[in-house]
Amino acid sequence: MITAVGEDVEVIYAKLCKFIQDELLPYEGEHNLNSEEEIPMEAIRWVRERSRELGFYGVNLPRELGGQNLSLKGEKRRDWNAKRGSQL
Repeated sequence: MITAVGEDVEVIYAKLCKFIQDELLPYEGEHNLNSEEEIPMEAIRWVRERSRELGFYGVNLPRELGGQNLSLKGEKRRDWNAKRGSQL
């Protein structure tokens, strides 16, 4: 298994932020979804499908299972979590 470092993590993070801002939040608004209510299976399926298309779904899984075979370890994991918490 390869370890995601530096640019690999940054690329995935940038794509994820773009997906959230450009697609996920608008989808949520268009379909009147609310985190306080039950999310319809149709919406869950859409998020899963789109996540797979963009390479986010199961990034730690092997490529043959649809993942990116990435493992975030040590300092890079802390960096990832810190960025995720402060920018999302």
